[in-house]
Amino acid sequence: MKKIGKGPKGLLKNKILIGFLALSFLGILPKASAKSAAPVTVEAMVDRNTMDLGDTFEFRVVVNYSEAEEISDPKVDRLEGFEVLNSGRSSSTSSQLVHGPSGMQFETHRVTEFVYQMAPRKIGKLTIPPFSVTVDGRTYSTKSIQVDVLNEGAANKQRPRGRVEEEDDVMYEANQLFNQLL
Repeated sequence: MKKIGKGPKGLLKNKILIGFLALSFLGILPKASAKSAAPVTVEAMVDRNTMDLGDTFEFRVVVNYSEAEEISDPKVDRLEGFEVLNSGRSSSTSSQLVHGPSGMQFETHRVTEFVYQMAPRKIGKLTIPPFSVTVDGRTYSTKSIQVDVLNEGAANKQRPRGRVEEEDDVMYEANQLFNQLL
């Protein structure tokens, strides 16, 4: 009678087999039938909607997906009133073990961001048109974004730094009332 797993190679094979059976029993191994990909979402965003002529801002196209083979760079028909100064692409992946209908399974979430450093070329209410991204042969479009471009220096006007006048400071008045009650 021949023993299974005799010798160092046999022990390793037995350990792998036992590990595979244990993971199968617990339902942790990925299953072809459990493959239900999360929907793809594509969004556009800017770091601010009001700026001065001469400022730069960041425009992002963010693609969220669970499984995809191919993602195209975003495309736009015409981008009027803006200059693209720089662009880049970054991707991240995260996985977690979740309890699914058929036991424990890994859920993977992926994000690809296309980042554009842009500058407005004229004053007024400008619109960044929808960008389109193709993911595994299917095209998704972002919503348009409106930005307000003001004269140089107008968007950065702020109240003077330092202490707000005491008559206008609500906390000062509340503090004065509290001290009177003591």
